[in-house]
Amino acid sequence: MSSVMDGPVWLVQVSTDGAVRVNPAALGTLDAISPPLQVISIFGPRQTGKSHLLNCLAGRTGFTVSNDTSPKDPGIKMWCLPNPLDKKQTLILLDTEGFEEDWAVGEACCPIFILSVLLSSVFLYNTQGPITCEVLNKLLHVVALPNQVQLPSSDWPSESFLLSGVLPAFMWCVRDVALEMEIDGIELLPNDYLASILNEGRDDDESPTSMIQRLFPSQKLFNFCLTHGSGKDIEKLPHRQLSSCFMDQVEVLKTDLLRSEPKTFMDAAYISGKELRVMLEHFADNLTRNSVIWLNKEKEEIELMAQLSIGEMESPMDWDCFHTEAVVESPSSIPHQSLDPPPRVQDQPRKQPLLVRTSLKGPVEMPAPVCLIENTKGNELKVNQEAVDILNATEQPVVVVAIVGLYRTGKSYLMNKLAAKQTGFSLGATIQSHTKGIWMWCVPHPCRDNCTLVLLDTEGLGDVEKGDQKNDSWIFALAVLLSSTLVYNSMGTINNQAVESLQYPFTGQGAWGCRVMV
Repeated sequence: MSSVMDGPVWLVQVSTDGAVRVNPAALGTLDAISPPLQVISIFGPRQTGKSHLLNCLAGRTGFTVSNDTSPKDPGIKMWCLPNPLDKKQTLILLDTEGFEEDWAVGEACCPIFILSVLLSSVFLYNTQGPITCEVLNKLLHVVALPNQVQLPSSDWPSESFLLSGVLPAFMWCVRDVALEMEIDGIELLPNDYLASILNEGRDDDESPTSMIQRLFPSQKLFNFCLTHGSGKDIEKLPHRQLSSCFMDQVEVLKTDLLRSEPKTFMDAAYISGKELRVMLEHFADNLTRNSVIWLNKEKEEIELMAQLSIGEMESPMDWDCFHTEAVVESPSSIPHQSLDPPPRVQDQPRKQPLLVRTSLKGPVEMPAPVCLIENTKGNELKVNQEAVDILNATEQPVVVVAIVGLYRTGKSYLMNKLAAKQTGFSLGATIQSHTKGIWMWCVPHPCRDNCTLVLLDTEGLGDVEKGDQKNDSWIFALAVLLSSTLVYNSMGTINNQAVESLQYPFTGQGAWGCRVMV
């Protein structure tokens, strides 16, 4: 299913303090788009005709063309349209606020450049004037890209940390000039002329020209003559009154764009609008925190988030490993020891099995999480009656997702993202564990109208301040028994040591008082 918009909406804004904000309404539009989709972004200096060029590609006016020379907060606007060559594909146009060439490395503009590159299948760099190595070297943002976006060198060749499955095609659109593309009296094709310009920058590996050649899988050149002979209010003119030469050149670019490969991410599979939305939220969060975007971890997160959000949780127990960054290292593996059986948690009558209710009344939507299992000061477990009452009122089938893992590894943050909320489950700002016991949040399932999504956030395991492995085992056992999908959250490298840190399924009869079979 495609989502056609009457006009553009703002997608991303970057505040003066560097915070990257996304528009929830635009994210909802992305959620409705099925693959494949082609994402075309444009970037370049201010007042070079970026918005006007996108309007010409769309065939109608949508993006606002401003003649105001005063700087504005950097941002991205989005317009979703059907691909005229293939109605099954969606064309997503991303227009960016232009940057001032004399402050091209400004902090506020860099996030917009990075998002434009990572979200798009084709990246248009729009400038005015001649084609020279000096003009191309003004794109200083590309120099910072390898520092902000990385892949582990152990998995990828050092010169190919950003591959064609990640970075888009690079197309340089040069405006308002009739280019004489000759070298030593020999007339060259546009792409051959661009290759000669790129080769001039080979001597400096850190120059923008050299980085463009190394990082982007392909580079093309498109030149455009003046849009209209008078040069006055050209943005307000109907497209039929624009220069026929200019419109012919637009058609050449448009044909190339519409026939380009749809958006993928690190593999050959076409991504959906929902996956693009997840990518944007993760990238925006990393940029706000000024942390490195590790693309291998982003791929794992995107796959898991997309799987959980579309409801692919049919088996009684699915095991997923989820790895995130944290500011502190995890404690050492917890040693095996014999544990006493847990005390009985207050029994509650079960009128029907948890996952087979058939009444399809409206979903229970909680404005915020509540404590389901309280962990008292004596490390005893107590059921919260308020949460029980909420569950008793939930008459829809439920999908229960529980998360477990060592303390301070970002479990609560991930669960907030699964709820499509910025806040909800409590987030700690120190190395101390912030969530105590098990907290519950019931929200409408994003893809199943007759289901409720129940999210269970658990107290971090291995908290050295608590120092009670027996209590950890009780928390883990309850998460296992209550959930239809269990997410094991850790940080760092996926290896045997990470798996061995999860001792609790193997502590057996001494830990739970019985063998648990799922």
